[in-house]
Amino acid sequence: MTSDPTPQAADAQRLERETSSLVEEFARLTTDLAEGITAANGSAEGEPGERVESVLSAMEALADRLGAAALEADALVASRMRPLGGEIHG
Repeated sequence: MTSDPTPQAADAQRLERETSSLVEEFARLTTDLAEGITAANGSAEGEPGERVESVLSAMEALADRLGAAALEADALVASRMRPLGGEIHG
């Protein structure tokens, strides 16, 4: 018989899923950026450049979300270390 996960375990699982999703999104955006740069190199001004700008903007937003997830993960690790008498330095 399995018990329900602790709130901390549930948070860790949620963070793992969210981080995995963000990494997949980053990979997709990187591919889009590479395709946009390739298209921009072979064409005149216009749409490909706008595509690159759009992808870069999306990547900046994604970086913010990754940073927030990292801070949340750090807080989760710190909360798990304190009851064990541990401290996080960094």
